Amino acid sequence: GAEALKDAKAKGVENAKKAKEQAAKAAGAAKGIALKAGSNIQGLSALAMSPAKLAQFGGIFFVGIFLISSSLSFLPVLVIAPQKFALLFAFGSMTLLSSFAVLKGPKSFANSLIERKKLP
Repeated sequence: GAEALKDAKAKGVENAKKAKEQAAKAAGAAKGIALKAGSNIQGLSALAMSPAKLAQFGGIFFVGIFLISSSLSFLPVLVIAPQKFALLFAFGSMTLLSSFAVLKGPKSFANSLIERKKLP
């Protein structure tokens, strides 16, 4: 009887430690998600406060769309002159990416690109 009680007590302590570790992991994950959500909310509030930044983003974004769409006009001659398509498409892609850098801020955009979760 006494041994069974000691065994049950030891298992209870062991289970309590496991539960505590799992709770700590869950709390850490929740904290990370809350911080990420807070940074997203801050970015949205900065956007709402600055319509000029939104206008800059829109202008640069549409220039990028124009470059990519004009690159698609060179698809029929892709075999003959691939450099025209490649140049316009590359500049269009860079322009689209830079429009998002204008929107989020260059440092924040660069940090979001190299987040460990988003890397392949």
